[in-house]
Order: sequence, then C-alpha cells, then structure tokens
Amino acid sequence: MPWFVIYPLGRSFSFEPDPARHKGGAWIIRTLVDAVAKGGAFMVGIGPDGNGRFHPAAIANLKEAGAWLRVNGEAIYASRSREGDLWREGDNIRYTRSKDGRFVYAVALEWPGHRLTLEGVRPAAGSAITMLGLTQPLAWTPAGNGVSIGLPKALEDPARRPCATAWVFRTQTAR
Repeated sequence: MPWFVIYPLGRSFSFEPDPARHKGGAWIIRTLVDAVAKGGAFMVGIGPDGNGRFHPAAIANLKEAGAWLRVNGEAIYASRSREGDLWREGDNIRYTRSKDGRFVYAVALEWPGHRLTLEGVRPAAGSAITMLGLTQPLAWTPAGNGVSIGLPKALEDPARRPCATAWVFRTQTAR
C-alpha cells in the first residue's frame, strides 16, 4: 500500500523565521532515504511568510537535497524497498533496489572510511560495484555473506566526494 510522511523543515508547517530552527539539507536527505528504504515517500513541509515568500535558508536546504538527488536519484526514483527487514543494516546503512531487482543500492548515511562492508548484499560474480557520482568501479571482495568494498584514497578528502552526505553504492546482485 502506498504511503508517505510529511515532516516540517522548521518547528511547524508555518513560516519559520529563525533559520537556526531549520533541520537542514542533510536532514531532508536522510529522512527521504529512510522513508524510501521502507517503501514510502517523503514530503518536506515549509510555509511562506505573509508575503508568500519562503525563507532563503529553507530554499537553500531544498536546493541541497535537489543537488544530492541529481547525483543519487537512481537509488530513489522508481526504486523499491527490499523484502522484510532488508531495508537497513545497522544505524547507518539503508537499502533500496531497482524495480527489476537487478541492482541493490546501499546508502551509507555516514562516511564509511576507507572500506565499506555490507552483510546484506551478495554481488553477482564478475559484476561491478559503483558509487553513484563516480565513473570508475570500486574494488570489492566477498566477505562472509556479503561484500567488502574498498574506497579510493582520494575520497578521504570530502571535497573530492560526489556529494556531501549519504553516499550510494550500486551493486548488481546475484539472483
């Protein structure tokens, strides 16, 4: 059954004059990823001021989420949740899958460091694992029932990552 949540960007759905009370672009992204991983959708609630204008901070937060979606939208748009409890791994990994089931998207809500180990994904033999926003496939090895993915040393510098928050790893899965 389709469902979605609406949460306010500020303290309420009305105009929020204090930008310090806005939850931020990273919050929008994390909340969107979490809802989609569970099979739902998310809407950000913001209100205009008395003249019909939105707060510049709210606009900046929405633009940040839009920039993230330009890089990682493949893991959100037309994606599906995974069966049962397979929508998450721990506190910082959320999963979606492609409509045809060929790909699983692991969204790391925190930067994983030099290596990401996923227990909930088994790649197809010889397949490539990519981070959305990068062109080169990532090195990976089987690890238990999952996979261990090596991240390029260059990505230790946050300025060289394809986005500032929530990094998406696309894996072609074994069927």
